[in-house]
Amino acid sequence: MSTPALDLVIIGAGAAGIAAARAARAAGLTYRLIEASHRIGGRAYTEDLAPGVPFDLGCHWLHMADRNPLVPEADRLGFTLDRDFNFTTRAWLGDRLTDRAESAAYAAYFDDTHRRFAAAGDVDALSVLDTESPWFRPYAHVFTVIHAAEPDQVSTRDIAEQSMEGGDWPVKEGLGRLVARLGADLPVSLNTVAEEIDWSGRDGVVVRTSKGEIAARAVLITVSIGILQSGMIRFRPTLPAATIAALDGFFPGIANRIALQFDRDVFRDAPHNFTVVDGDPEPLAVYIPPFGFNCIIGQTGGNFAAHLTRAGQQAAIDYTMERTIAVFGDGIRKHFTRAIVSAWDTDPWVLGAYASIRPGRAGAREALAAPVNDRLFFAGEAVAMPMVATCGGAFMSGGQAIGRIAAVLHRPA
Repeated sequence: MSTPALDLVIIGAGAAGIAAARAARAAGLTYRLIEASHRIGGRAYTEDLAPGVPFDLGCHWLHMADRNPLVPEADRLGFTLDRDFNFTTRAWLGDRLTDRAESAAYAAYFDDTHRRFAAAGDVDALSVLDTESPWFRPYAHVFTVIHAAEPDQVSTRDIAEQSMEGGDWPVKEGLGRLVARLGADLPVSLNTVAEEIDWSGRDGVVVRTSKGEIAARAVLITVSIGILQSGMIRFRPTLPAATIAALDGFFPGIANRIALQFDRDVFRDAPHNFTVVDGDPEPLAVYIPPFGFNCIIGQTGGNFAAHLTRAGQQAAIDYTMERTIAVFGDGIRKHFTRAIVSAWDTDPWVLGAYASIRPGRAGAREALAAPVNDRLFFAGEAVAMPMVATCGGAFMSGGQAIGRIAAVLHRPA
């Protein structure tokens, strides 16, 4: 193969791919950005529940806001951030919200648990949890929302190495709309499915797609772990054993959101976020957006999220409504107007949510991030240490990858 005309093919136009394309343009690299879906943004995607009421089906907070690269972009573009938002350790216990002492005890359970994770080494999280505590049930549910997996499926060392500090700021207009805005001026080939990456040649790679071949000196792969593990993209030759082992160390994750819209404020003075614990049913983490929107969002993860996906959208809506009624009373039902349900585990171009690391496989993120033969590069939330599993981390990862790629491509032969 002669020397390709393009420097780079970027596969996937989510947050990482958009950041990579912007950085490649700034670095003077020639590139082609391709996306299998009909839209850009990936798991950052906003729809309207009602006129002027956006709902993020996927990424929804600017986590670690003090270092999140999307914060200055949001400010530059005039997006509205709630810089005062804080997660609470409030819970609804059957017929009431936790009082100050109970919420403090729940917070202490969180703190003790993370100390246990830091001291445990690389084992499954469930094995070090205090399962006899009255706070175990709500914590275990929230764990599945945070990590998109059950506690026995996640490495304690990987959790301990993640950064969890620095603020979590909602975006009024929608985080998905912010990401889409950042990619709006980029040339992108939509509905273009990467089918095979041939890196057998001496001078570069050939990406075979549903719309033809693209030759380049290197390829940056920003698709989800679910897609990589599915085998939808073939590699010729096969990936090195170390890269395959790294991929096997990931759990692709299941996390979904269910939004219920009402025609008026039915939530009184409820906190913006709390966990509903009401008898035998699975607890439900709920979030009431702080911008005056008359909606409530149920957040699910792990096995329960998978169960609701299989049961169908109406089952997810009904469950969220039942938990909401348990707190606010049956009278709210007549004010319900519309619902939206996400199902990232069945989206054919995602096949999962953010990725966790399986017990005993800590280090898989760093191993996957390692370039293959200076031709294959990986970016995205799964390798965005320490901001993993976040939109801001994915965006950061895409930009950083271009720095590494440019250094390789500009290196004297």
